[in-house]
Amino acid sequence: MLHLVNRATTHPESYRKMLEKPQVMNPSRPPNTTLDRKGKSTAWPFSRLWIVFDSTLFQMTLVAALLASVLGDCGPPPHLQFAFPENELNETNYKYGTALKYNCRPGYTRTSSRNTYLICDKKGKWEYYYFCVKKVCNNPGELRNGRVIIKTDYSFGSRIEFDCLEGYILMGPTTSHCELQDKTVGWSNSFPECVIAKCESPPDISNGKYNGGSEDVYTYGSSVTYSCDPSFSMLGEASISCTVVNKTEGVWSPSPPTCERISCSKPDVKNGKILVGFGPNYKYKDSISFGCNKGFILKGSNLIHCGADNNWHPTPPICEINSCTDLPDIPHSSWEIHGYRRPTKGETYEVGTVLRYRCHPGYKPAGNKPTTVACQRNFSWTPYTECEEVCCPVPDLKNGRITTQKKKSLASNCEYFYGDSLWYSCGGIRTVEASCQGDGTWSPDTPTCDESCAYPPHIDHGHFIRIPSYLFQPKEVKYECDEGYTLDGEATLSCSSSRWSAPAPQCKALCPKPEIEHGKVSGDKDQFVESENVTIECTSGYTVVGPQNITCLENRTWYPEVPKCERTVQYTVFCVWMVGQNSSVPQRPSGKLSQNRSKSLRGRLWWSESVFWFPAHPSNPGLVWDLILQSCHSHDLGRSLSTILTSYISFRSSLQAVSKLKQAENSCSVSRDRRM
Repeated sequence: MLHLVNRATTHPESYRKMLEKPQVMNPSRPPNTTLDRKGKSTAWPFSRLWIVFDSTLFQMTLVAALLASVLGDCGPPPHLQFAFPENELNETNYKYGTALKYNCRPGYTRTSSRNTYLICDKKGKWEYYYFCVKKVCNNPGELRNGRVIIKTDYSFGSRIEFDCLEGYILMGPTTSHCELQDKTVGWSNSFPECVIAKCESPPDISNGKYNGGSEDVYTYGSSVTYSCDPSFSMLGEASISCTVVNKTEGVWSPSPPTCERISCSKPDVKNGKILVGFGPNYKYKDSISFGCNKGFILKGSNLIHCGADNNWHPTPPICEINSCTDLPDIPHSSWEIHGYRRPTKGETYEVGTVLRYRCHPGYKPAGNKPTTVACQRNFSWTPYTECEEVCCPVPDLKNGRITTQKKKSLASNCEYFYGDSLWYSCGGIRTVEASCQGDGTWSPDTPTCDESCAYPPHIDHGHFIRIPSYLFQPKEVKYECDEGYTLDGEATLSCSSSRWSAPAPQCKALCPKPEIEHGKVSGDKDQFVESENVTIECTSGYTVVGPQNITCLENRTWYPEVPKCERTVQYTVFCVWMVGQNSSVPQRPSGKLSQNRSKSLRGRLWWSESVFWFPAHPSNPGLVWDLILQSCHSHDLGRSLSTILTSYISFRSSLQAVSKLKQAENSCSVSRDRRM
């Protein structure tokens, strides 16, 4: 027996490579022999070692022999489902490092990346990889009018099943296996065929016929409808269809109907009547609906039908007496509507019926008990509650008196009864009537006669309204203002103990919101109250012309007059002064810059001055020295030109040579620029 060294995981790289592709002598070869070039065994002297093709293998064999004594042995190799040993194995124990070569079983093929050896490792176990995989059958394809059910896959040993669509029958095998066929694999059975189910001609029935088909062959889904001859009734379903049973046979479903002569006699229900189905002849499935006469109740089903056994199903009902009559006479009351109308004495009412009644105005149920009666099982009414009188109290009128009273009827237990009237007076000429109501109260309520107040005060731009009172003296007044005015103070005053509850209010004027083009007012509202101030603001590029603050007056006008927003104007003042070289700048005369110096200028004022010295510049007689003084003043609204020219703020000066100007000496001018 030839041995290999330990696994590649515990030996040098050379051992690992050897295990990946081991080389083993034929175990069945006699000892002390080798193979010649033609593969035949040749005997060698016993003293010589076996010669192998690889010198490294020979060295490893020696190492394996030395280690066999200290390493574990392996038992017989396991049975592999996918492979079998290349040579017959008769040993029961194998030394560590032994490698046995295996071949793939039929139906399996070798994987290119694995070796085909089982190796005995140092733990006494056989080590190997799955070096053979199952061969795969071809895709079976599609089954027309059916389907192929794949259980796992198409590999060797797998199974597929065949099934037909609804209405089709399978002709052929129901399954096929991937099996060994020569040196390859293939399916054990050929494809079956799915053919549409067929039914024989529909069966004929006695006393009837079918229509809807006259074909020689009826296929799945075909249907026919039966009808019975006159005077015969159909038992069963009228229509049947061609169906498939157990996926193997075409049959008609459901079973065909039968035609029978069925007749039911007219039923007689005492104290009852037929509501629907008056006959006179009744066939199979004809129905009758019953109702009972007044005072009777139906026991059983109100709807019956004629059955196949010529009897009525369910059994016709009976009408039992179940009513109360002679409604109780309840004084001072009336019956409430029951159902759609008011009960009457001539009617009958079933047991359990509850009727309600209502006491007349001026009466109430005694003890506030329920006002109902019910029909009992002995066909009598339950006891009822009587309606007793409702009394109004004797009025307690302070500071007044009852002048007249009128009693509508004489009540047995009341001084004042429903409908009685009284007239009150608080010492004046006017009187007020009060009536006793059905709930025991007076309408209107009993008054209180207070001492009178002074006439309500008048107010400017307003008036008051008397709140209605059933006595001659008003107890409350409500003030309202005229249009354009608003109320300031309590709107409603009441009279109590000869005094009004608060001072009279005032009506203050309301000024409409000023409409200013290119401007707005402070306060976001449509009206302003008397004495209220508002401020006018102009939009950018516009200036207020007039007072900026105005006040709402009592006459609903604004004071001062509402200003305007005019476009902002820029005025420019330009002055030229001609002086000698050593002279000082002349004093600016006030009020001589414009013919209309007292006019107010609104806008922005720009100031510009030029002062020229003589003689001319030495290098150029045509040029003079020009000292420019400038100042800008923009807070000039409402001031005259003469005031503005004497109150400018600052100067900035520059000296430059300019051409000699032709303006008049010592002169000023004002120009107006509207481009702002």
